[in-house]
Amino acid sequence: MKSCIKILFIILLMSLPYGSHAQKFRNSIYGEVLGNGLFYSINYERNILATEKVFLSPSVGFTSVGRNATGIPVMMLAYFGGGNSSLETGLGYTGFYREEDFLNYMVPDKRTYFEHYSTARLGYRYESPKGFLFKVAFTPLYRFNTTYPFHEVYAPDGPAPRFIPSGGIGFGKSF
Repeated sequence: MKSCIKILFIILLMSLPYGSHAQKFRNSIYGEVLGNGLFYSINYERNILATEKVFLSPSVGFTSVGRNATGIPVMMLAYFGGGNSSLETGLGYTGFYREEDFLNYMVPDKRTYFEHYSTARLGYRYESPKGFLFKVAFTPLYRFNTTYPFHEVYAPDGPAPRFIPSGGIGFGKSF
């Protein structure tokens, strides 16, 4: 049953024609404070499907927390509404590559590991006729178990999985 629903959904998306009078820009670059990158992110998104009232856009970004953590937020966004304003929804993933100092039998050492976050988005998007972009959204995250490389025989327990309510505000340019 789930396979049939997925196939019907894909056929529906493929049948949507691109081209819209409501939104004339296909690309956007924006910076976001908080949001899906935890503290900040710089993102690129591209409209791949559009009708008068519905837009579908994948988004990829970059975030870094100091020198020890680098992340990539990836989202699939859907916009609903006409004109310059729209409701923004989306689901995605943010992965962080982290490096931390620790004492290994009293000898300083470094450990690398990965943090995994499932993300969602529900918010408002404004795109001016000249390309100015403003976004504000509720962006909850769910942190999964930390993953250690295969060579870590006795990997320590990472932070426990948990729900993180968050929000974000972003400004950028559409072209």
